[in-house]
Amino acid sequence: MELKVLILIYLTKRLEIKTKNETLYNNLLIYITKLILQTDKVEHNWKNLLSDSLDLDNSRTLYSQLREFPSRITTVNDLDDFYKDIFNLIQPMADGIYQDHQIDPFSLFGLFIRKAYSTKSNLTFEGSIDLLNAFQAFISTDTSVSQVGQYEHQLLSWSSSEVDEIIPRRVEAFNEFQTAFNKSDIHSGSDSLRKFFDYRPSSINSDTITGSGSHQHALLSLASFFISQGVIEEARRVLNESLTMSRISKDIETLNGCNRLLRQLDRKLACPDPHAKSLASDDITVMDELFDIRVAIGNGDKLSELMTRSTRALVRLDEASALDKVDASLQTWAAVNAAIWELAGIKSIRDIYQKLATHGDTWHTSAQLTTRINISNQYAQNGDYTRALQCLFDEKLLSEINLVEYATWTEGVWAVLRRRSQRMNQHWKGPASAASSEVGMIGRIDGLISQCIASDGNRDLALEHLLLAFKMADTRQYFPLKLRAFVELVGMETRYQYGIDVGDSDGMFERAIHSPDRAVRARACAIYAEKAIADDDMRMAGALLIKAEHIYEKLQDATRRCDCLYALAGVWDRCGDSAKRDMVVETLVAVEEECESKSPGAVNSVRDKVHDKVHDVVSSLIQQWGIVIALRA
Repeated sequence: MELKVLILIYLTKRLEIKTKNETLYNNLLIYITKLILQTDKVEHNWKNLLSDSLDLDNSRTLYSQLREFPSRITTVNDLDDFYKDIFNLIQPMADGIYQDHQIDPFSLFGLFIRKAYSTKSNLTFEGSIDLLNAFQAFISTDTSVSQVGQYEHQLLSWSSSEVDEIIPRRVEAFNEFQTAFNKSDIHSGSDSLRKFFDYRPSSINSDTITGSGSHQHALLSLASFFISQGVIEEARRVLNESLTMSRISKDIETLNGCNRLLRQLDRKLACPDPHAKSLASDDITVMDELFDIRVAIGNGDKLSELMTRSTRALVRLDEASALDKVDASLQTWAAVNAAIWELAGIKSIRDIYQKLATHGDTWHTSAQLTTRINISNQYAQNGDYTRALQCLFDEKLLSEINLVEYATWTEGVWAVLRRRSQRMNQHWKGPASAASSEVGMIGRIDGLISQCIASDGNRDLALEHLLLAFKMADTRQYFPLKLRAFVELVGMETRYQYGIDVGDSDGMFERAIHSPDRAVRARACAIYAEKAIADDDMRMAGALLIKAEHIYEKLQDATRRCDCLYALAGVWDRCGDSAKRDMVVETLVAVEEECESKSPGAVNSVRDKVHDKVHDVVSSLIQQWGIVIALRA
């Protein structure tokens, strides 16, 4: 269990053992390193860990702290706070300098902490509960319940003799590096850091020690050292090499680290103006910058930072155009900006960039495909499935895309039909959605909101999902997602009276009711109708439910339309208007009968046959274009 290692690292740093007993400190470093690498192939339970701490520390300081530590982690919030504290150990201070109690983020300990924190951040609330229960079981039993992860399994091939030889050398090399760093000895520091990454057993390859590749990690650490010593040109050269290696190996974590250091170079050379020339060398092309912005969107960077980087890319694009060194087009840049303004929730500006990306003076296939998929998704979200498909079935686009882009295009087409089928409460006959091993930040926030709606029976779990989604969207300035989470929070507070402050100081209600996204607008009307019913304002509730029902009818979302009709019948009944109530009930019965006729068993339904025809026609077109593109390739 990685938690025991994190606790040892945390206590080693917080107790300032290095200043009190350097021998104990070095022994602890070796002991923790063996735990991280699982070199002794022994599963340590909590009892063994306490026993080992007595052997290492005669003063019993570490032992007493270890015994008391489990009492600090009794709830999920305690667990979250601990992971934040341990992550802060690898974060520099405001001036970019690391204190004595902190850890180099690219050392073995730093990489382990980053990996553990990343894994914890990706856990759902249920996953955090499982982790807490596993830890409590681990400290309360004599048998180990730890699980060796993939990272540790890669290192089980280390022999005992290699461990005894390699680990002390790596510790010594890193200590030499720290000494050189404190003395500002650039040459000795560079040599020591290279030695640290060069020491490795012969039984494993060079990609094992630091995850997806130690070479780019070593280069990134070296660049960080050069920047701290003011050797900017050498740092830039090393960073460019690390960027190239990271892209080849698809090491997103190191790629982001390189980009952060490039921005730090900007600050060090005093270029605060977002319109100032980017300090990336000519090896970093405009297309590279746009690719990095797309990665940053997926990783959840703040909207303001994304806009600043986009402005810099435009300046570079203009300069490159003047020198006839363009590797990207204005359409590519516009496609990226359309995605940024989509996150900002400003439809008018988003539409301008989408038009520029699809109707510019030049043609860029990648920009066309990306933008058209986004536009089709917007049409489908608002229930206009015909225009969504027309947007994708563009003959010029299909005559230009390659086989890789064709796979992306087909997933975009199926996504439109899949959304329509789900809303019409029909059995989906097409392929399942493409599984992705890397879910971007936008997908994670959207998933949390969807989980909240799906797990409405479990109120506490739904609330945890919602609060987390709202916080994540608010921090990153993703307004449409923040608006969706806010609307669901209003619904939770209306139903269960948690005491959540859902004040409307930012005019969120008006924005939700008039959102350009029909699904958000309908959901907001339905939820605020619930609130009006709770406040005994039946006139307002009736108006909102009628509006929501009409929108769901256009979206062809039969299930939610029935929910609105059912609530509306109850409202008119409470108002004593039996005529309106009966009319709504008749409509409700008709819609429910239509839903039943479109169930998987109702093969004689005329509407079901129409749906089959649409599915068959689209499937045939996809197959025909696939053959054409394959032959062309």
